[in-house]
Amino acid sequence: MTVGVLSRQTGYASLGILPIESTGYEAAMSLDLRAIVRIHDRRPRERPEDPDGILEAVEEVWKSQEYNIPSDKFWWTVDSEIPEAEGLGSSSAIAAAAFSCLNDWSEEGLDTARLVDLSVAAHALSELDPWGGPAAAWAALEAGWHVCVGGHSAAEGRVLIGEKEGADDFRFFIVSRGPRKIDYDRQSVVTEGDKYAAAFAEIEQSSPFKALMLSGRVTSAALSDHTGRQIANDAIIKGARFAGLSGHGPAICVLLSENHDPGMLIGAWESRGYEVFECEPR
Repeated sequence: MTVGVLSRQTGYASLGILPIESTGYEAAMSLDLRAIVRIHDRRPRERPEDPDGILEAVEEVWKSQEYNIPSDKFWWTVDSEIPEAEGLGSSSAIAAAAFSCLNDWSEEGLDTARLVDLSVAAHALSELDPWGGPAAAWAALEAGWHVCVGGHSAAEGRVLIGEKEGADDFRFFIVSRGPRKIDYDRQSVVTEGDKYAAAFAEIEQSSPFKALMLSGRVTSAALSDHTGRQIANDAIIKGARFAGLSGHGPAICVLLSENHDPGMLIGAWESRGYEVFECEPR
């Protein structure tokens, strides 16, 4: 019996430039790494893993808003190339794509800002809070980089939208260190708020990559992620233009100029057992 696809939607990864706890603002840039979510009318052979309950939260939030669901019987599948629990917005990509599926299937006609609000609500309901802020949700659905202020709706809280201007001058490498192992203490980042001022100033000057580097240094220190800071600093010493934690990590983004041979750096990262891959901003 053929399993029918009722809707198929895509969410994208994001580069976490500034965590929302730092200054009350969050900044994230969309990356061309995809999570494809489908709704099926019959049970597929393999059910998606959902250890953090984000798909369950998506359903619960949708129903709590009393939006239309054409049938109570439907199933999810997820195909994602985004590393999980590494600060690259994997759960935001899945949640945004899942809400887009429900929106498409039900013909509710919700706009992007409303889908962002729903994604943030699903994260708050699941085990993923504080991950999944509004900037990551915007980046999951729209290209460019997005700056949002906390405590507002998605439509009102997005205060800056930046194009990927200047990004074509660089090659983007992600150093994947595996799922997050460092216990996250929100207060540890909040108490470093003043130290994020320089990163926020770069965002105001439309310099997201320098903001990434400065913010990553503060976040690494706040989380005692000494290895992450060492990797980023070593990359800068060896010729990278910018390097820093994505969000709360542990993934590290390294930007190299187009004419820089990445072989030595990649070899050093892989010798430590890290996976390295190249991606592009959207």
